[in-house]
Amino acid sequence: IAVVLICSALCFTFAKGLLLLIPLVLVRILQLHKSRFSTFIWLPFVLLFLLLSHVQFKSVNSDANSMYASSDKIYTLESINLLKTSYTTNKETAVRAFRSAPLLGLGVGNYNAFVDKQKELGLYPNHYYSYDPHSTWFGTLAELGIFAFFALGCLVVYLIKRARKLDINIPMNKVLLPIFLILMIESITMDMLNFRFLYILLGLFILQIETSTKKENAIH
Repeated sequence: IAVVLICSALCFTFAKGLLLLIPLVLVRILQLHKSRFSTFIWLPFVLLFLLLSHVQFKSVNSDANSMYASSDKIYTLESINLLKTSYTTNKETAVRAFRSAPLLGLGVGNYNAFVDKQKELGLYPNHYYSYDPHSTWFGTLAELGIFAFFALGCLVVYLIKRARKLDINIPMNKVLLPIFLILMIESITMDMLNFRFLYILLGLFILQIETSTKKENAIH
C-alpha cells in the first residue's frame, strides 16, 4: 500500500517527469528491461525532457517574459524564438554562486539571497521569483561547494553500482528501480535539498538494496 501511494505521489508531483513514464511503460510492455535496446528507448525521451526543461519555443510576436521563461534568447528561427527557461537561468546563477564560494558554497538556504543580489546587478530576470536552485547537482554546488558536490557524485555512483546487482524479477525491485532511475534524471531539474519528500523514495531504495544484500549473503 505504501509503495502504491508513493508511486501515485510521484506521478502527481513530477509534472515534467510524467514524460519519463512513457519509456518506462514501453520497456515494460516490450519486456526489454534486460536488453541493451532499452537504452535506445529511454535516450530520446530523456533528451526531450532536458530540452523542454531548459528551452522554451515562442513566437517572435508574443511576449517573451513569463514565469517560466525570460527574454534571453538562445537562438532565433524565422518565426520562433528559443528562450532560456528559469531552469537554465538558475543553473547559470548557481555556477556564479559556486564561483563566489567554491570550497564550502554559500550555505544551505542562502541561494535565494544570492539571487536577490543578482537581480540588483541585472544578472537575473526581475519578473522571476527568487527561485531555489531547482537542481540537486547545481544546488549542491552553489550552496555546499565542491566537496559536497564530489560526495554527492560518489553516493550516486555507489547507488548505481549496487542497483545494477538487484534482481529485476523481485516485485519490489520492479517498482523501486524505475523510480530510482527517474529520480536520477529528475535530479537535474529538481532539488532534493528543498523537495525533502524525495528522501522517502531514496530511503526506500537504499533499504531495499541493503535487504537484498543481506539475503544474498545469507544464501552464500
